[in-house]
Amino acid sequence: MRRAAHQTVSLSDNIGNLATDDAALAGPARQPDTQLPFDSDVGDTTTDYTNSEPPGEGPEDVQPALSAGNRYVNSLAESHHNLLRHVWVDERNKRSALKNTTLQKWWDMTGPLIATMPGPLLNEIMVGNISLAAKGTGPAAETLRFNKANNSKRPAIYNLTLVDQLSGKAPTPNELREMLKVMAKYPSRKYDKLASYVDTDTLIQPSKASDMGRRKYLAAGHGEISPQRTEQVEIFMKALTDRLDQLPTEDENEPMTRPLQHFSWKVESTSRIEHDLYHESSKYIMGLTEAIFRYLDGSGYLPNQYRLDEYPICFQWEPEHAIAGEILFTCIGDGYTENGGGFNHTSADENNNSTDGYDPELWGESQAEFVSQNTPYFVNIELEYKRLEQEIEERRRLRQEIQEANDLISRSEEIKSAERAERAAFKREFKVYEKRREEMRLFLAHGVLPPDAQARINASIMETMKEIEQQTRDTFQAIKEQFLTQSEETFLEEIAQHRRQRRPTVRNIRKRKEVQQSDAAREGTGGRSNNKTSAQDVTKGAEVETPRELKETETETDWYSLPLSEGDGEPTPRKGLREYGR
Repeated sequence: MRRAAHQTVSLSDNIGNLATDDAALAGPARQPDTQLPFDSDVGDTTTDYTNSEPPGEGPEDVQPALSAGNRYVNSLAESHHNLLRHVWVDERNKRSALKNTTLQKWWDMTGPLIATMPGPLLNEIMVGNISLAAKGTGPAAETLRFNKANNSKRPAIYNLTLVDQLSGKAPTPNELREMLKVMAKYPSRKYDKLASYVDTDTLIQPSKASDMGRRKYLAAGHGEISPQRTEQVEIFMKALTDRLDQLPTEDENEPMTRPLQHFSWKVESTSRIEHDLYHESSKYIMGLTEAIFRYLDGSGYLPNQYRLDEYPICFQWEPEHAIAGEILFTCIGDGYTENGGGFNHTSADENNNSTDGYDPELWGESQAEFVSQNTPYFVNIELEYKRLEQEIEERRRLRQEIQEANDLISRSEEIKSAERAERAAFKREFKVYEKRREEMRLFLAHGVLPPDAQARINASIMETMKEIEQQTRDTFQAIKEQFLTQSEETFLEEIAQHRRQRRPTVRNIRKRKEVQQSDAAREGTGGRSNNKTSAQDVTKGAEVETPRELKETETETDWYSLPLSEGDGEPTPRKGLREYGR
């Protein structure tokens, strides 16, 4: 951009370069010397309340007088985009200029405007007093004084407030009620003299005053009182009365936290402001209100001199900023008469034909360069981008949580069925648990097994016995089948072999008997032979010749009895094999 063509009044020496990365310098002044916290995430939004009371700590006119303002302040604390979104939602169906304007287009038009303003100034517009802030210190005061010194031939949104000339404070509720009493009498023909005093109490020369009974602020055309203007005045009076009626009684003599104010714009703001101050504009409700206060303090009814005080609050560099800016600031500043907060009795997007003419000396590159060099535009834009990135990330997280919640909702029947099944299973298990606990108590106390456990043990014993019995039957049957299949000769041979192995031979038996008799004879005579042959020796010798099984079986009797033969000792069966088999 080329350097601005207009010469400007310099800011304070301590301001420095505003297009800086230091968030503490957001605004045409450094951070004010105050103990209030500084929120670097939203630029310099700290309001300097050095010479004014913060919202909610002064007169209790915050609700409902400042309810909308407080809501917008909370939105601003989140981000510029949130503030602009809320304004767009509130105003899009009320203002004809916004009916076909998308939210994105609204952001494009108004986002750059509020980026040129320090946060404290935005706070003063919404919940504070601009004139009082201008008399103090800090970013808001520096910005307002700078704008006022450099508003010649520069398009700007400006603000008019009704405040005391010396202190900058707003009228008290009781003083506003006195003004409303005079305003209620002003249209009546019974009070022509009073109306004449009001009409002449302006900045213009008395010679220019209107004729008796003309009603300068209600007249239209040829001087007749306009029913439309009278109706608008009545709307304003009712709205302001309703607002005052909701204030605590103890605050009736305390200045209002926020004064009555008006927002508008002009390519040549100096001339527009002069028209408003001299009551030569279409803002007849604002002019009538100030004229009545002039009459009241001039007549000695009020101690303070309440007058309109003006300040440019936001410079513009594109024609589209004009209407959008007026809608924005009138909304967040509660400037409409229908709410009892300001003097705007028409929609903010009406009567703006002056934007049709484009003067490159007033709009465009030179004005944009002036704004970029003398406002916190770049700092606030950078901070806003960072905030938006965080907001996008947060929205992604929220969308994921919403999707998970929707999935759970879609599976609600399935979840309910599963829950019912789990509850039923738990009830069954709980009954079993109670039963087992009682059985355990009986077992520990008396050694009594539970009936089902005892039954299982008995069943196991019976099953084992059945298995043993079955195995015995199977074994016996196998032996029986084996015996029945053998031949008689084979059976007799096996028996003979068995007897040879299991019984001693005749010779050995006879020899043992002879030895036993010899030992007995010697013991009877008491003599001892040198060549001793004891029964034990014979027995030992017999053991050598007798099979090992002799000792084990010599006293046994078989289930059958077969006599020994004289010869080879073969058995002769008394019965046939088949008879034994039977």
